[in-house]
Amino acid sequence: MKILHLFSNWKWTGPAEPAVNLATALQARGHEVHFACGHDRDGRSLIARRAEERGLALLDGLRLSKHRGLLAGAGDVKRLAGWLRENPVDVLHAHMDNDHAVAAKAAGKANARPILVRSLYAGDATSVGRRTEQLVRSRCDALLVFSRAVAENAPQRYGLPRENVHRIEGAIDTERFNPRPRKPAVMRKLGLTEENFIAGMVARMQRHRRFDIFFAAIREALRELPKLKALVIGRGTHAREVGHEEVKRLGIAGHVIFAGYRAGDFVDVANCMDVKVFLVPGSDGSCRAVRECMALGKPVIAAKRGMLPEIVDDGATGIVLEDTVKNLADALVRLGKDEHGRERMGKAAARKAQSRFSLSAQAEAVEKAYNKKLATNPHFSPRDVGNGL
Repeated sequence: MKILHLFSNWKWTGPAEPAVNLATALQARGHEVHFACGHDRDGRSLIARRAEERGLALLDGLRLSKHRGLLAGAGDVKRLAGWLRENPVDVLHAHMDNDHAVAAKAAGKANARPILVRSLYAGDATSVGRRTEQLVRSRCDALLVFSRAVAENAPQRYGLPRENVHRIEGAIDTERFNPRPRKPAVMRKLGLTEENFIAGMVARMQRHRRFDIFFAAIREALRELPKLKALVIGRGTHAREVGHEEVKRLGIAGHVIFAGYRAGDFVDVANCMDVKVFLVPGSDGSCRAVRECMALGKPVIAAKRGMLPEIVDDGATGIVLEDTVKNLADALVRLGKDEHGRERMGKAAARKAQSRFSLSAQAEAVEKAYNKKLATNPHFSPRDVGNGL
């Protein structure tokens, strides 16, 4: 089948990587996949560059801004409708609000009307904005969600038939993320030793990500775990305020390593952790960073927030808790003193990630969702492209 993915942003953040990964995995299954994304004012786009590196065919000429703009939106609708008339597709797959709006209008102007599919990355029903709700209600042939709670709520909230709502497991590159020994050189560079018990966080350094709770819990846990180290991977406009100044105020600066944003060596740095702590989902509600660390064989201490309790199995692949300072400190002490329990949870986390979070498994599930809706589309004619049709 022919598929066009649309992503209205140019920054490599939030759901950008999941969107590109899905398009790439669908192409690997034999489908003809095109990808369109936003560009900044100078025509640059990190997403376009990554998509091109993965061998995706790019559709140029669309602005696809993250934020709504009347002139840019109207121009995108006109250009996309013209492209669709010359290049009919079976599936228009939208990932964000603005590209959903453009796709809905452009599809109505195409000669052969494709189905419109929307991925919804929200981790819970309350985090879905009003505009998203209006777009899904007005035009969405199939809704792909990652949270069980969102899936159960969607038919009533969006007025969709239950068969048009598909819960899809969040996916990661399980070939890149898998259990492996830690690299001594990376440990040394970070100032870590095998004697340390290392609790990590991977998150943008923003005020709402509850770094204050994490650092306060580190201070409490240090009373029983003197070799405890906190490893923070990420950057943000509030890094000094929520990170450096906070650990200095708490008197734990010598126990916290700020690794910053990591690109090429992210896997090796994340692999230095003994446990991962994750308290607040970011713009990608499917919590990709949690799934990646689970695939590395790391148990996760997660808050009862968003999709996290659906990903982490309390007592089996990690600990799920109400994220107070005391609860988090107690969980750190528990895992810090129980090497056997950490190993058991880590192995279970890796098994779950490798069996359920693979890109190929997700692509197969999405393909089935496409096929189910295409079977009812009077404009659809099967092509000799891909495994699904």
